[in-house]
Amino acid sequence: MQSTGTFTSAGATLTYHRYGQGPIVVILNGGPGLNGLYMKPVAETIARDGYQAILPDQRGTGSSVAAGKAQKMLTMAGSVADLEALRVALKQEKLVLVTHSFGGGIALAYTAAHPQRVANLILSGSVGTDLSTVGLFGKRLNERMTPSERVQYAAYGKRNDDVDQLNIQLLAEFDDRAKARRLIATLPRPFIYPAVSNAIYTDYNKHYFVGKMVGAFHGPVTLLTGADDAALEMEPSLRTAFPHATIVHVAHSGHWPWLENPPQFERALKKALAQ
Repeated sequence: MQSTGTFTSAGATLTYHRYGQGPIVVILNGGPGLNGLYMKPVAETIARDGYQAILPDQRGTGSSVAAGKAQKMLTMAGSVADLEALRVALKQEKLVLVTHSFGGGIALAYTAAHPQRVANLILSGSVGTDLSTVGLFGKRLNERMTPSERVQYAAYGKRNDDVDQLNIQLLAEFDDRAKARRLIATLPRPFIYPAVSNAIYTDYNKHYFVGKMVGAFHGPVTLLTGADDAALEMEPSLRTAFPHATIVHVAHSGHWPWLENPPQFERALKKALAQ
C-alpha cells in the first residue's frame, strides 16, 4: 500500500509518502536538497518487513517545494523543526529513523535537540558529528573518479551545472558503474533542488557540531554503510559518539548499498529495525 499525507510546520504544508502498515519508521534522504523518492526501494523493503515507512518530501523538494519559500527554515534548525512537526503529526512518542548520507546529519541534529524523542537510529553512509572529515569524504570521492570524470566534474562545477556534476559524483559513489548509470536513468526528476541544497549546506557549514550533544541518546544505533563508501572517512566520529553502535559494512558496495548488495543490506536493516 502506498499513499500520501501532509503535515504543517512553521505555517507551511509538507508532504510525506507512506508505504505499508505497522509500526512507523521515518526515512530521511540525503542531499541536502535531493528528491527523496530515490529512497523508495528502501521504503518498500521496510514495508515488506511489516512496518509503515514514512518518506517525507523535505522542505523545498518534491511535493513540499512550495514550503521552500520560507528561507529562514532552509537551515539545520529548520530541518529539525520540520522533523519534530512530522513526529507530532504522526502521533509518535519516539521516532525510528533510517537515514542516508546527509539525512544522517539531520537525524543527528534532531537527536541532539530531542534525545528523548528518538527510539532507534539507523545511519547509512552518514555524515559525521562535526565538519572535520567532510573534506576527506570529498577527497575520497575524487580518488574514485576516473581522470576524465575529474575533468568533467570540475568543468560542470565552474558553470554551476549542479545536475551534471551530481551525475559524475554518483558514478564515483558506486562500485559498479553500470548500476550507477541505471540509477541515474531512473532518478526522480528533478533530482536536485539547488537553491535548497545551497541554503541548507551553507548553514550546515556554519552551525553543525553535535558530537557532545548526541551523547544524551542511549538507544540502539546501527551504522550500515557500504564497505567501499567514501563516507567511511566520516565514520570514526560516529563510533566515538556511539561506542556501542552495531557496525555493518556491506560488501561490494559504495554509497548506495541497497542497490549494490540488496541481500546483505536488507538482512542488516531488518535486524537493526528489530532492536
